[in-house]
Amino acid sequence: MVKVLIIGGSGHVSGAMTRECLKHNFEVTIVTRGLRPMPAGVTALQIDRKDPEAMRCGFAACRESYDAVIDCICFEPAQMALMLELFRERTAQLLFISTDFVFDSERRSFPQPDDAPMLTDDRGGYQGYGWAKRQCEQLLLAEPEAA
Repeated sequence: MVKVLIIGGSGHVSGAMTRECLKHNFEVTIVTRGLRPMPAGVTALQIDRKDPEAMRCGFAACRESYDAVIDCICFEPAQMALMLELFRERTAQLLFISTDFVFDSERRSFPQPDDAPMLTDDRGGYQGYGWAKRQCEQLLLAEPEAA
């Protein structure tokens, strides 16, 4: 059985991801604050992902390994650093849901080519969300590939 951990799990994107995994008979665990109804058939870990110590404690107690960890709600570099700390040894696949806001808004198009210009430094500006997501992408891309 494929074991998947979804960070989120009950929201718009993460809920759709959860339902799709369940449809394929995956064993699904979600990390949720518990503010929304839990999808039937999942194991829910009630942890606020914005609390790094709660995440560390929750996963120190739960030493599970996963075939994939899917982070649907990461949007800060510190959150990605924590994900890498917690899961680099526990999963072969760490998937991160990013955004088209990582691309320069003046040259954004649909569909967006992979080699389009990225944001460089807009941390406090209009594109701050995209800038932070891009920093998360860079942390993930800097990880050595698994053997």
